Amino acid sequence: MSAGLTWTSSPWNATLAATYHTGWPTTPVVLAEDDAADAEIVLGSRNSLRYGYYGSLDARVSRDFRLRHGELTLFAEVSNLVDRDNECCVDYSYELRGDSVVLERDYRHWLPIVPSVGVLWKY
Repeated sequence: MSAGLTWTSSPWNATLAATYHTGWPTTPVVLAEDDAADAEIVLGSRNSLRYGYYGSLDARVSRDFRLRHGELTLFAEVSNLVDRDNECCVDYSYELRGDSVVLERDYRHWLPIVPSVGVLWKY
């Protein structure tokens, strides 16, 4: 699902965009046997699981300036405005603990709040 709002009062523009959807597909990884001598890491069915739901709120404000040769736009924007931790991937590692093997998962996330500013010159 995506939704957006736009406000325009020349020379100003502001937008707010929201995105929400099911999590990205992933393939499960399991430890079939935890005995150190027989430990085996097995992949499950491809893309049979999903990460948590993805959600993002993005905002942008811009101002246009008319020039003798073209138009200049200054803008500031923020992606992931609410700093949501959207899962994107996982790093796997294993560790020997006595006579057993433990599979560890470290979930990573898409970008946090990302502010940016810019200039666009149309000539």
